[in-house]
Amino acid sequence: IRVHSTLAPEHSFLVWIDLSYNILRVLVSLWQNLINTADQKYFTTIKGRSVMPNLLSSLFGGFIASLVWFILGGALYMNPFIAKIYHSAEYSPALKKWPNVPKYLGTMFLFTFVQGFFFALVYLFMKSILPVETISRGLTFGLILIAIKIIPRFLDMWIQSTYPNRLLIVELINGSIGSFIMALTLAYVI
Repeated sequence: IRVHSTLAPEHSFLVWIDLSYNILRVLVSLWQNLINTADQKYFTTIKGRSVMPNLLSSLFGGFIASLVWFILGGALYMNPFIAKIYHSAEYSPALKKWPNVPKYLGTMFLFTFVQGFFFALVYLFMKSILPVETISRGLTFGLILIAIKIIPRFLDMWIQSTYPNRLLIVELINGSIGSFIMALTLAYVI
């Protein structure tokens, strides 16, 4: 930590992203090795389809996608430009105040994980109708997530709340980027 404290904030954040990426790469590699070497007789089958590896893949994929989004989402929301926009709206009555930052981050990660797990299950069911190539499959699923989550949420907040318009735009852009990040991660992991 002391080594990173001498770096400019943007450099220490890049070091954190690089380290996080390498940790995720190792986790994905370990998971793929586990699934590839698992003795299939221990997995439940329904109508000839192996169920347990799919559920385990969804759980793991949802966790990894959530972790990736949580890390990269932090980069999107905590960068100086966006942080300044949020800071300017700090006293807006539309924004909830969280005096306990660890509780806020824990709650955000919990909801991100639950969302990631549900997205992983949906992805698992839709995988057979998505394009075959991993990147195309991830981008297509990302567009689906934007269409069913980000755009309706944006329109609902714009119509029914006093949430500041500048923050709505940030949420639309970052939410779309996050949808692609989650979808591409799921396409790679599951």
